[in-house]
Amino acid sequence: MEIKVFGRSKERRDVVEKVAKFYLKQLNLAKSKHRVVITIAPHVRRDTNSNGYFIKIVDGLYQVVLDSRLEMTQFLRTLAHELVHVKQSVRGHYQTKISKNGKEKRYWLGKHVVAKYEDQPWEREAFRREEELLDVLFRHIAQKEKKAKKTV
Repeated sequence: MEIKVFGRSKERRDVVEKVAKFYLKQLNLAKSKHRVVITIAPHVRRDTNSNGYFIKIVDGLYQVVLDSRLEMTQFLRTLAHELVHVKQSVRGHYQTKISKNGKEKRYWLGKHVVAKYEDQPWEREAFRREEELLDVLFRHIAQKEKKAKKTV
């Protein structure tokens, strides 16, 4: 999957690109022909009451927006959460459609779902997987640090 990262801090952009590639590999999307644009911006939480969000722009193009003011662990957790939503959309598990009256309807595995936020199946999966992905990332980093110490 092609990744483009936008944000003010080069350091944070570099981290996001590396971690997003790692997460996408874990989600079996690394070889996907789809593209994701990741935007790091201040005030996302204030403006949306969330740490981040994802949007399907058109078929094959997604945007993830993350709040730049999050501390690093929460930032990486939010990136994982939103990339799980990208996976759900790429696989066709999660879809949104605009009804004739202009309201957004959400579908999970082809079925229309109306539920509280915490009960939505796409959110339950994203919260579960974000913790798994973060854990795998931290173990991967620890192993790399351990190997680096052995070679010194």
